[in-house]
Amino acid sequence: MNDREDIKITEKTEPSPLIRWGIFAAIVLIAFLIGLIPMMMQKWSVESELAAVQNRLRQSEIKGLLTGAIVEANRGEYEPARQNASNFFTRLNEEQEKGNEGFLTETERGNIKPVFDARDTIITMLAQRDPAAVERLSNVYSTYLQATGVAQPPTTAPAATTPAATAPATNSGQ
Repeated sequence: MNDREDIKITEKTEPSPLIRWGIFAAIVLIAFLIGLIPMMMQKWSVESELAAVQNRLRQSEIKGLLTGAIVEANRGEYEPARQNASNFFTRLNEEQEKGNEGFLTETERGNIKPVFDARDTIITMLAQRDPAAVERLSNVYSTYLQATGVAQPPTTAPAATTPAATAPATNSGQ
């Protein structure tokens, strides 16, 4: 037998350009997905942070409406105070109706109901320019803070301090 007959000559063939482009596209797709997954996780994290910040912002805006109403009524500017108080009650009611989507918890939604008891009276008092509305607004403010857990009701009255008690001791004999 001839040695040359036993040896098969095989030619080295390169893959077709279509296969090369397919492999290249698969590599690019895998690299894209590897980069996409961490970005999606970061996006979900940022979205949840954004929702929390928006809830806190709405809470601050609503509290600001009430404090603005108190300040305006104290200054004798009853119409801006009435508008702020009306907006406070409207926005707070909207938050209450949102249920778990709003910033109020279920407990806070139950505790906030007494705030709405004085709504019509306060709006009417401010429309009539009644100075007693300031005290009513302050009571609503206190109730609102307690209901939302921002402030705890006072348990004891703080000790009164006098200027003489807080002034530093001086030696007059020297």
